[in-house]
Amino acid sequence: MNVNIGGTERAIRATFGVIFAILAIVQLGGTVGTIIFAILGLLGLVTGISGMCPLYSALHIDASHKD
Repeated sequence: MNVNIGGTERAIRATFGVIFAILAIVQLGGTVGTIIFAILGLLGLVTGISGMCPLYSALHIDASHKD
């Protein structure tokens, strides 16, 4: 697994992942909103921690060298 996200973007993704996870736990936005917040939180945390974005890989984007 290759890292394709730079350090700044990883921190931002992880931060937003935590925020969306908290919103899902607090259950703001009803049932559909909770599911959306949970998915966004999980995606943000996973991509922020791993440093790998599948969409970037599919589009051949490498943002890791820009930090």
